[in-house]
Amino acid sequence: MRFSVVFATLVTVAFAAPISNPEVAYPESYKRDNAEVAYPESYKREAEIAYPESYKREAEVACPESYKREAEVAYPESYKREAEVAYPESYKRQLEVTYPASY
Repeated sequence: MRFSVVFATLVTVAFAAPISNPEVAYPESYKRDNAEVAYPESYKREAEIAYPESYKREAEVACPESYKREAEVAYPESYKREAEVAYPESYKRQLEVTYPASY
């Protein structure tokens, strides 16, 4: 019984609190229905105005050709070479040769 009374009191206080009632809790600027007033024009403007051309430019302009180039050009042949050339024979040798008999 006592729990019910305490719970009912808390619920009543919660609903009476200004935060639960937007008309009381928030200023008039929050309650406006008119989007033109609620959000300034600088916020709602068109993409062409909001984002400069340097931001919206095409990929060809935004990313230089050196960035978009093919793998053959972007990575030198020394990077793409075969494993036999990239790794010396001493790296690829057999375990018996790499590690002495103690292995």
